[in-house]
Amino acid sequence: WDLIDQGPGGFSISNKAKPAVQARVGDLIGITRASGAENRDGNLALGVIRWMMVSEDKVYRVGIQTIAAEIVPAAIRALTGSANVTRFNRAIIAGDFSRSDDNVVITGAGMFNPGREYELKVGDDQLRVRSDTLVEATVNFNHFTVTPLA
Repeated sequence: WDLIDQGPGGFSISNKAKPAVQARVGDLIGITRASGAENRDGNLALGVIRWMMVSEDKVYRVGIQTIAAEIVPAAIRALTGSANVTRFNRAIIAGDFSRSDDNVVITGAGMFNPGREYELKVGDDQLRVRSDTLVEATVNFNHFTVTPLA
C-alpha cells in the first residue's frame, strides 16, 4: 500500500493490486508505524476504515481514521447483564491507564451500557471500571470512556 495523504486524524492509502484480505467500511485495523518516536515500543495504532473506492483504472483507495495512537490488548466483562456481556470478551485499551485521565476502551458491539460496571483485565492487572461516555457505536464495535473504581 502507498500512503497518499496524511492529516492529524488519519490518512488515505492506495494500491494497484486487489487487496488479499476483504475489508469493509467500519472495520477496525491495526496500523504499524515506521520506527522512531511514533513507535517507541513497536506497538500498533488503531484505525477504522471510513471510506473505500475503486477507480475505473482499478486503483484501490482507502480512507482510515486513527482512533488510538497506542493500544494495549485487554479482556472485559460486565458485572451485570446477559451471558454475552458477563463473560470475558476481547477489548482494546487506547493508551495507558497509568498515564491518562481519558481512559478509552474499544470492545465488540453491544458491550456499552451507560454507567455499567465492568471488570477489565490488562496484562496481569484486574481493574473495576464504570462506563462513562459512548464515543462511537457501530455494528462492529463500541468505543467508550471509562472511569476506574476504587
